[in-house]
Amino acid sequence: MARSDETQDEPRGRVIALDDPAVARILLSRPVPAGGPWDSLPKSPIGDYAAAGRSLIDSVYDALWSAGGPGWAVVDTGLASHPDVDVLTAFWNLWATLFNPVQQYRSGQLLHTVEVIKESRDLASHYSHSNKSGDFHTDGTLLDETPEVVMLGGLQTADTGGETVLVDGFDLAARFRRSDSDAVLAARHPFHSGIPADPVVHFPVIAQESGRPVIRYMRRYIELGYRHLGTDPSPALVEAMDDLDAGVEDHEIQEAILVKRGAMLVWNNHRCLHGRRGFTEKNRRRRLLRAYGVRRQ
Repeated sequence: MARSDETQDEPRGRVIALDDPAVARILLSRPVPAGGPWDSLPKSPIGDYAAAGRSLIDSVYDALWSAGGPGWAVVDTGLASHPDVDVLTAFWNLWATLFNPVQQYRSGQLLHTVEVIKESRDLASHYSHSNKSGDFHTDGTLLDETPEVVMLGGLQTADTGGETVLVDGFDLAARFRRSDSDAVLAARHPFHSGIPADPVVHFPVIAQESGRPVIRYMRRYIELGYRHLGTDPSPALVEAMDDLDAGVEDHEIQEAILVKRGAMLVWNNHRCLHGRRGFTEKNRRRRLLRAYGVRRQ
C-alpha cells in the first residue's frame, strides 16, 4: 500500500534511526508472510544483525530498563516508503533480534493487527479493535505471565489523532505508596477476558519486584474476573481503581507518541501503562502491528 503523508511532531525522548541501507537489507533478508499465519514466525535473532546492531540493542535496553531511562524508545526502520510486507518483515526480524517473542492471548498468535473492526467478536481484543481513547492499561494480563515489553509498529496513521499515550507507572506507584490504596493494589486480583472457557489469572495491580514497582492493570478484566468468580470488587478496590484511573490523566506523567509508518514504539510493559488519543478515519485508517516479548538473557 502507498505510504501516507505524516507531518505530526516528533516524540520527545529516545528516538533511534536506522539509516544505514545495509541494516535494511539484513532486516529484509528473512521473509515474513504478510497475511499470516502469525503463530509460527521465526523467533531467533538475525545473526548478522545481532552482532552488528549491538549498539542499538544496548540503547533500547538502556531506554527501557536503566534508572535514568524513560521506559520507552522509538526505532525508525527507514522503510516507510517500502510496501507493507517489507515494513512488517523488518518489524518482526528486528523485534525477534531485540527480544524473545511471546504469544498474545492463548491462541499462540505472535503478531496482532491493531485497527478498528466494527463487528469484532474477539472480547479479548476489544480495545485494540476499537477507536476508544483513554482506558489506560498494561498488556498481557490474561496470560499466565505478563510480557516484559510491547511493540507497536506503524503501518499507517489516521487522518488526525491516534497518538499512543504512555504513562510512567513509577511515578504513579509513588503516589500510592503509603496510602490507603497501597495494600489494596498490592493484593492479588482476578483477571478474566469475559470468554467463559478462558481461565482466571491472578495478579497484584502494583507489586514490588526486585526493588521496583511492577504494574499490571486492565480495569475491565479485573471487573470481569470478579464477575466470573460470582462476586464484586470490594469498595476499597473500586476506590483504588478510581484513584488510579484519575492519576493516569495527569499530563505531567504522560507521553503522547504518534507511531508513524515504518517506526516501532517499544516500551517496558511492567512500568508503563498506555492508552491512546481519539482519532478520525476518513481517507486513512489507523493500522498498527503489535508484538509481545521478554528480554533475551
